[in-house]
Amino acid sequence: MIVAVNSDQRIIVFNPAAEKHFGYGRDEVLGKSVDMLYADIAEATLVYRSVVDTGTFSAEATGKRKNGETFTSYLSASAVTDADGRVLGTMAIFRDITEQKRAEIALHESERQFQEFMDWLPIGIYELDTRGVATFANRNALESLGFDTIEELNTSRILTPEGRERRLANLRRRLKGAAIGLQELFLQSKDGTRFRVRLD
Repeated sequence: MIVAVNSDQRIIVFNPAAEKHFGYGRDEVLGKSVDMLYADIAEATLVYRSVVDTGTFSAEATGKRKNGETFTSYLSASAVTDADGRVLGTMAIFRDITEQKRAEIALHESERQFQEFMDWLPIGIYELDTRGVATFANRNALESLGFDTIEELNTSRILTPEGRERRLANLRRRLKGAAIGLQELFLQSKDGTRFRVRLD
């Protein structure tokens, strides 16, 4: 969706994609304030001030259709200037990212529910990548190792030296196609306590 405004923030370009998405015919918006396309007039002002001060603007903005519906868009705007650098107006491209935002919210909710379920389990569960960095840990695993967060856990070496060597050896075997069952390794908690665990 392409929309251009003059220095008075009046709409001078409104392409067919913008007509379809905003629900306005071109004749309904030309010469009108661009504020009508925003759910919050303050956002329109922010875009204008940013373009005047820096020449560009790129961020999420909430658009408003003719029927009053709102949608999340990613807005990229740039100044249109004359030969002397004076700002004559703004050219903006709106990209509707409503579905993308919904998908992100749904993913975050799914991840939250998964974490809650894993935290409910009475056993410690964590996942290490090939470098030995923890990519997941439930609450029981963190508490048994003496850490509050996975970030804190990753600042320490929870695998003992012999455990790291055995883990790497098993990873090499798995990469060659060998079937690896449960592995018994020693882990080291925050206070230095060593204990035996079974890893898949």
